[in-house]
Amino acid sequence: MRVGIKTTLTLLSLIFSLALAAIVILLVVREHEAQYRKNVEVNLRALSDNTSEDLVNLLAVEVDIVELTSLLLRFDPYENIVVAFVFDQNNQLIQPYVGQLGQSDPDIYEALLAEASDMTERSSSLGDIVIENTPIGSYGYSLGRLVVIADVSNVLRASRKSLLKATLPIAIVMTLVVWLLFSWLLGRQFAPVLTLTSFTRKVTENRDYSSVFNVKGNNEVSVLAKSINKMIERISVELDNNLAKTQQLSKQQRAMERLANFDSLTGLPNRQYVMEHLKAELARAKRSKGDVVAMFFDLDGFKSINDSMGHEIGDRVLAGVADRLTGMLREGDVLARLGGDEFILVPHNVVDDSAYIQVARKIIQAMEEPFLQNGLDLKVGVSIGISRAAQANFELSDLISYADIAMYVSKSAGKGKFTLFHPRMVEGHKRKLDIANSILTAIVENQFYMEYQAKVDGKCKIVGFEALIRWRHPSLGFVSPAEFIPIAEQGGKVPDITLWVIQQVFKDIPTLIKKFGRSTRVSLNLSAIDLKNKKLFDVIGSCSERYAINPKNVEFEVTESAYLDNFNETNHFFQALSERGFSVALDDFGTGFSSLSYLTQIQINTLKIDRQFVQNMEDNPRSMLVTRSIIDLAKRLNLKICAEGIETQSQFETLITEGSDTLQGYLFSKPVPLEQACALPICIELEPSTISLS
Repeated sequence: MRVGIKTTLTLLSLIFSLALAAIVILLVVREHEAQYRKNVEVNLRALSDNTSEDLVNLLAVEVDIVELTSLLLRFDPYENIVVAFVFDQNNQLIQPYVGQLGQSDPDIYEALLAEASDMTERSSSLGDIVIENTPIGSYGYSLGRLVVIADVSNVLRASRKSLLKATLPIAIVMTLVVWLLFSWLLGRQFAPVLTLTSFTRKVTENRDYSSVFNVKGNNEVSVLAKSINKMIERISVELDNNLAKTQQLSKQQRAMERLANFDSLTGLPNRQYVMEHLKAELARAKRSKGDVVAMFFDLDGFKSINDSMGHEIGDRVLAGVADRLTGMLREGDVLARLGGDEFILVPHNVVDDSAYIQVARKIIQAMEEPFLQNGLDLKVGVSIGISRAAQANFELSDLISYADIAMYVSKSAGKGKFTLFHPRMVEGHKRKLDIANSILTAIVENQFYMEYQAKVDGKCKIVGFEALIRWRHPSLGFVSPAEFIPIAEQGGKVPDITLWVIQQVFKDIPTLIKKFGRSTRVSLNLSAIDLKNKKLFDVIGSCSERYAINPKNVEFEVTESAYLDNFNETNHFFQALSERGFSVALDDFGTGFSSLSYLTQIQINTLKIDRQFVQNMEDNPRSMLVTRSIIDLAKRLNLKICAEGIETQSQFETLITEGSDTLQGYLFSKPVPLEQACALPICIELEPSTISLS
């Protein structure tokens, strides 16, 4: 039960009024008793004095007991007189008087007689007992003394009762009148407070913060009301802000949930979503003894598009692939992007092999139509790997791993293929895992070694070498760079291999210089991953200082696609290398889809003609035309030309005639270990040529 402040104050005022009235009455009664007692004492003294004067005549002669007793009977009308004693001048009791109060309590007589006998002062009191000791006779001639003892308690009690009876009703009435008046005034004063309380309660219950309390005046209640209005206004504003923020947070939460479960580029479910979906599907299939199919695929040729056309065009192609495949999905199928150009499709309710084989064929067929971007028809294919839950014992990791293995089999077989996983494929996958897990061990145990392929000038004099890494595994045997480099890229171990290569080549360079002269230049290959390594420049600098290498003896080769993968940062990197004296060669020029405009911006010294142009130029006039154009373009840009893949003397003679500065190929030397490279003659002897090499 809620008690209002008005009720509380009213009750408190009533209690206070009653308490005040009681205190006033108590004080009045006490004052009345004090005054009444004083009057009684005055009257008692007067009575004692008058009686004492009358006793003078009786005691002056022989005492007549009868007259004395008769005289003392004058005390009978006074109910409050307990006893009276007449003593002679020798303090011997002559005659006592016992009143009604003394007669009712015989024991008190002896006590009062003893008190009166010993009394010397004029007046005394013992509580409600008043004693008057009055001498009989004049001062200096005493005939004795009269002691009158009175009990004023009954008199005072009667007087008090009479006073209360007369004043108490008036006091109660006045108290109630005052209290009612106070309550009325309190109600008037509290009316605005009660109205304000009702207003705030209504606002709290209805949550209507647009309400305003109408207030007048400048008293405390008005100030409070104005403050409440401001507070409600502020609450309304804060509620609007909170509502807006809540809506924004809700929107952001939905966006975050979408970001957490969907790919922002394609709008497809992402890895997290599809993995959770597959877990649920695998559990359901295991319970119902059904099956789940995972179709893992990535895009063939997408990397070339991304490298040559840029990431923006690559992203558009990915979005186009997602739109095209989404349009062919059945209800319940889940297509997700795992990252990069990798996708996974989980067909719904697959009952037999023919169903998902048909889906795979539809995906391949859907990718046959090119994607139109910036006026170009860009074609991408798909390599699909298919695995089933039953093969993976309903384990998610094995299901994905088997599909991935089958996909790589499809990729090895060519574009536009799908492959159903077979357990024997695990052996090939195991080799990849063995290679991936052995790379760091190979570095530590020096299983890697370097081979050097000679580069010659127009007179067949060896002017440099290209350093090529090789690996002979203790159990796997010879492992080709074409096999272990992609695996190292996937495992993030390329920086470790590159560091080993730089250190080993820098150790070997002095040996090559000693044999072939101080102008000998050794080339090292850098990948796109190397160019993204922020520490590579410092590594090169520290190694060159450690092994006392002259930068003029070192050339770094990078493919066209790797250079353009991160053009601005690569440009800064090679500019810094050039400033330190190192040379830069651009490999595989002309094999991508890049614009020639970048040649005016890149920081290179040498342009390498790819072997595919060299091998076809004798039989294909167009290849010869392209080769001649590349050489002419390089000369105009003041770049050196190096042709690779020279296998015949006619190729050598043609390229020398067209203006190549250096050449390399099996015609001069295959890649060989350092000892065999140092055993090569300084000038390679060829069959007599039909052109002058002077």
